[in-house]
Amino acid sequence: MATSVNLEKQTIQIGCKEMNIEQWDSFFNSNDEFSTPRSDESFKFIHANYLALKAYLEFLTKATTI
Repeated sequence: MATSVNLEKQTIQIGCKEMNIEQWDSFFNSNDEFSTPRSDESFKFIHANYLALKAYLEFLTKATTI
């Protein structure tokens, strides 16, 4: 699954969905699903990848405002 971070827009793209951290946090804290069921083992990897990208984006955003 393709992922990317957009520093200018401060968004994270996972697959075809692009959202900001607040929106992704809301999604991962809900029972909503896109194409990968939450019961699927690969969903854990998607969530872990999001958490890594979130830390990356937060660090870079903080680093550019110092």
